[in-house]
Amino acid sequence: MAEPRPKRPCLAKLRIGFVVGKEDGDLVRAPGLPTQHHRAPEENEVLPKGGGPLCHSDVALWWWARTHYDQSVECDLIEGPGEVTRERLVKNDVNLLLGWDAVSAHLEEFDGSGGFEAGHGDRMAALLRDPRCKVFPPAALQDLCNAKGNYVKACASQNVPTAPTVVYDCASIEDGAQFAIDAAAKQGWKKFVVKPSPSSWSRGVEAFLTKSAQVNPQRVEKYFRENEPSAKSILVQRHLGGLARLPETRCFFVGGEFAYAVANSTHSPGKKFDLTSCPESASSRDLPAKYWRPHAALAKRVLDEVLPPLYSFDGRRNLCAERYAWPVRVDVGTHARADLDGLAEPSESRKQTCFVNEVEIVPTLYLAAKFGHRRPRVVDEVARRRLLGGRLLAVEGPLLWRRLLLARRARRLLARRARRLLARRAR
Repeated sequence: MAEPRPKRPCLAKLRIGFVVGKEDGDLVRAPGLPTQHHRAPEENEVLPKGGGPLCHSDVALWWWARTHYDQSVECDLIEGPGEVTRERLVKNDVNLLLGWDAVSAHLEEFDGSGGFEAGHGDRMAALLRDPRCKVFPPAALQDLCNAKGNYVKACASQNVPTAPTVVYDCASIEDGAQFAIDAAAKQGWKKFVVKPSPSSWSRGVEAFLTKSAQVNPQRVEKYFRENEPSAKSILVQRHLGGLARLPETRCFFVGGEFAYAVANSTHSPGKKFDLTSCPESASSRDLPAKYWRPHAALAKRVLDEVLPPLYSFDGRRNLCAERYAWPVRVDVGTHARADLDGLAEPSESRKQTCFVNEVEIVPTLYLAAKFGHRRPRVVDEVARRRLLGGRLLAVEGPLLWRRLLLARRARRLLARRARRLLARRAR
């Protein structure tokens, strides 16, 4: 008598929301992607090899999950800002911020188009922070990294070197221009840089000579008149020439591990070009190890010493007990060691040191073909090994993670029984 066919386990699919909305030109191939998500490359863009349409990296992660985990995961593509609503978010077990976040909403409110009413940024920020909406990363990490002044202060409290910084609160009644000039003069900075926060892509960054600003403050006053209404704070930082002359390395950590780095640099005779480096890279076009190795070590300190632990939505489970449960990008700058008293980091260069410049949790991933990654399927690795195969799915406690494990075990069990049946028939 034939064996009764085993009943297939009936498990509810895990619902994951992918909050997307990148417009950074970081395009990758996504075979089979629906037409409405296709993106045309820029003129003279280096295209990745292989077939399939191009899309932004955040949409590519959604499509990868949808096509590889369709039996156990239901993938909800949420395009910001229009589709980011409380009703949409609460339906999912978890919502991943991959391409649109509170900083995006703030910039939309003040983009000059008039398409968003006053308070749009604050309302969306409150929505994404609400634990009932099950957004990941949670509020603790959003609050720290969405305002540069916050993580600069947090780094300083842990003796992690950053550019010398003073933060002006735009809610203050103090005159902003005079605050910046006085701060730079008091610190003895010959030149200072001002940048609004929240912001991205170097919007609103401008540099001033301190002595010139003291004599003729009109340019600084004009800057504050134009930028203060749309900012929550304005950072006043010492101008460090190394950021222009030496590599600023964008170090990517996935699952708490250093994955790869991308850097911009200007080299003699002044030709600007892009560099990329993975730990195993050694070709002439790659960023020299003397840069990325100490930069990655400093960036790792940010994950280990500065960033807050991430907990499940019920607050009971520390998801970072073994490794950091969210992809993070830390930008590290280079400057002359002798010119940064007290900030010297261990380095392979006697003349240079490095410092933390940016910390981003919804970053451009720099996966486009022009960056020359040695592993052409980096987006697959990020999705499979870290976002969908790691602790990130445990944000609701053990239940969600157990669901995925049980679904995998069920598929393996059915596959083994199918092989046994074929072997019997072959006899």
